[in-house]
Amino acid sequence: MKANKEFRRVFLIAGSEPLGSAGMQADIKAISACGAFAAAALTTIVNEDTHGVKGIFAIPEDMVSGQSHSYLSDVKAHCIKTGMLFSRSLIECVANVLTHYREVPMVIDPVMVDTNGYRLIEEDAVEAYKQFLFPLAAIITPNSREAELLLQHPITIDSANEDLKTLCQWGNAVIVKSVHQGNKLYDFFYDPKTKIQRVYTKERIDTHNVNGSGDSFASAIAAYIARGYHIEDAVERAEHFIQNAISEGAQYAFGCGFGPVCQLYESVVDNEREDIAYQCSLLEKNFKKEQLIEEQKTLCSRLLKHPKIIKSDVILGYIAEEGQIDITEAMNLLAKEKRVVVPMMDKNDIYLVEYPDEPGKEPKVFKDYHMIEAALIPFDVVDYEGHWHREDRTLYEKLFFAMVNAHKIAVVSSCRKVGRLPFKVKETLIDEVL
Repeated sequence: MKANKEFRRVFLIAGSEPLGSAGMQADIKAISACGAFAAAALTTIVNEDTHGVKGIFAIPEDMVSGQSHSYLSDVKAHCIKTGMLFSRSLIECVANVLTHYREVPMVIDPVMVDTNGYRLIEEDAVEAYKQFLFPLAAIITPNSREAELLLQHPITIDSANEDLKTLCQWGNAVIVKSVHQGNKLYDFFYDPKTKIQRVYTKERIDTHNVNGSGDSFASAIAAYIARGYHIEDAVERAEHFIQNAISEGAQYAFGCGFGPVCQLYESVVDNEREDIAYQCSLLEKNFKKEQLIEEQKTLCSRLLKHPKIIKSDVILGYIAEEGQIDITEAMNLLAKEKRVVVPMMDKNDIYLVEYPDEPGKEPKVFKDYHMIEAALIPFDVVDYEGHWHREDRTLYEKLFFAMVNAHKIAVVSSCRKVGRLPFKVKETLIDEVL
């Protein structure tokens, strides 16, 4: 088979730590969550717990250089992002590599201070960043403490305009993260090439789970740049991403000190719903067959008496699969007086056909989705607020978008109804749970 698709690739040059919270581990999660492919050269191995760094071991520089050239000369990258570079000599080594790939946009994250305030680099490494790496950068991403190390004075809301220009003196854009004032945090962005300047104001989230937030944020920027976004738009997307990651991560217990943000917050909701659906299926297996048959009869009876269904001329039903309430009896009766259609799956698509089909003939495809007034849908699990889960959710979202006039009714057994499902913002809700 001929390969004709391409990953949007970010190459990382960064350190590793055992918590999975920061460094390369955080980078890879963030890049993956933001839709790009992450690859990496390892620079350091850090020993730390949630209270702080206990030791740093540097990978030999010829290995760092070799890893980087092996990837960049062969596979190539759409963006390069650097992380923890412990010493001046390592910074020079990485810069020597990157000068061979100047056509690739680079996000230089000057990792100098960790969440606890622990200094992560040698004294002369700060100047090495300015001398060797910043001139190669499309954007640099210091937090406020790192910016102060670079500027040699505190950065404030009042000084930000001039400080940003100083931090762009090498021709790069800059985003300074987490400048504190009162209960708010400010991120300051400036690009000297476009003269675009933005301030992001955020409410402080009450959490210790911020370890790796800077790594994740810079990696999100790199992912969007790799996907073709302009720098200012990549920053905008990354701001939204990291705020959600911190907010979701704040809900989890993790050690006794500083824990991680939740880069994979989008898939976390899906996974939680899938777990709940699985537990419901196990519960259903313990139901007596007679009990499920009785529920089926009750639901069919309620469908036939439902005022919305009585008034509807076109109804979406379904052919029951394993674990779903069989409503064939109700559909057969409805089809005598109304137009009934059912969904069918074709590879990665969903379409509707008339019910019942005529023996020996191809099912008649139904395309007038706007005519459907009532839709009966089985789900893996629902709650009474209208949140729902199906393994083929994406296809049903597409179907719901087309059925603009349909009153959507969930038809599920009692064991598949829960008090509250985790959900994402702006999801399509079910109108009613039968």
